[in-house]
Amino acid sequence: MGWCGLIPVVGAALAVILPLLLGLLTGVQHGLLMALYTLVVLIALQLWVEPRLFRRKWDNSILTLVLVIALADAFGLLGILVAPPLSAICQILWNLLVSHRAASGAATQISDLKERQARVWDTIRAMDHPPLPW
Repeated sequence: MGWCGLIPVVGAALAVILPLLLGLLTGVQHGLLMALYTLVVLIALQLWVEPRLFRRKWDNSILTLVLVIALADAFGLLGILVAPPLSAICQILWNLLVSHRAASGAATQISDLKERQARVWDTIRAMDHPPLPW
């Protein structure tokens, strides 16, 4: 696990402490203002941005990681900046173009399962004795 496991625990505190320390170099009032501003930004991200981004079904971090590595190798910093939006676009297009086909096949499978379930229940009802418990 190492030190990376501590990020969820102390990450927000570090995100506020660092601007506070840098702001204290110019004055106490400026340092407190920077810490307050950072705290407001973190709360806004938590309340408004994160629920909109992470409730999506297209958030595939492996594809994003592969694209970041490939585009960083090919284009450097520009590739790193372009990779996450490109990953989201690819996943949205995949869901729009391919998911509907898979969903229609799944609907037929569900109806087949319901028919099989009805046959099993009919067989159980036709038995002379109650079914054995599992």
